[in-house]
Amino acid sequence: MSDANALIRDYPPPAPGQQPFGPFLTPSGSLRIPSTLPQFPAFVGRVPTPADSRAATPVTGSGQADPVAELGADCLEAATRTTIQPHLVYDPGGGGDSPTPSFALCIAPPAALPLPTHVLHLTFTACDETLLVPIHHSIWAIKTRLFAQPDSPLSPPPPPYDPPLPRQNLISLPIVRYAVPFKTIWSILYEFVHTGSTAAVLANLLTHQVPPSPLSAEPRQRYQLGALIAKLERIRRLWHDVVALGAEDEELWEALARAWAVLLAELTEELNEPV
Repeated sequence: MSDANALIRDYPPPAPGQQPFGPFLTPSGSLRIPSTLPQFPAFVGRVPTPADSRAATPVTGSGQADPVAELGADCLEAATRTTIQPHLVYDPGGGGDSPTPSFALCIAPPAALPLPTHVLHLTFTACDETLLVPIHHSIWAIKTRLFAQPDSPLSPPPPPYDPPLPRQNLISLPIVRYAVPFKTIWSILYEFVHTGSTAAVLANLLTHQVPPSPLSAEPRQRYQLGALIAKLERIRRLWHDVVALGAEDEELWEALARAWAVLLAELTEELNEPV
């Protein structure tokens, strides 16, 4: 059996309750990398319908601007230009089961941009770190399961029409809590939720640079093998974050699967190259 055949093998079906698409390192200490990217669990057992779950793009097939994509781009800019005041977070329950809502005080984005509706308190379970980030209900309720939780704070209903008031610089936003496994690739998913750009996802996964260890003097081939496995691991982590967030999208899976196939072909070539 060649090195490639020994390393690149499909996983057996997971046992009930077992995590699908687990780590490459098996309990026996060997490496095993699937030959194909597993489908998102939400898509297993059904015929894919890309037209029904197509990611938003700036222009539709008719040449008209896509309002969801335009809104997502505006919301992304607004979120990046909203400043959360970390010392002005009102959290009476300390993240527990307190019925009292939690709020964060933020400096609002420029008036031309849509105001965020919530602050996402994200926990990364693999490293036990947290992140606070402004979000917009109008985008995240469409693209994810974030607001499907029974205890998620909903956006307040629109008030009756009144003459517009001067926009306040400080805004108080309700906190919604969620957890995903991995922090290292979160920025890819965060941008995709807003833009729907699978091209950006694919480019990031394929062109990501894995720096060599400054203390290592390993040969070029060994470094290349390690770098390719690290890139494949980033896809596995992104896959798990997508599933945890409920952001499954057929075109997103196709982008991940394409990156997986490209990197796996490079890995096979490296493994079969004479030392």
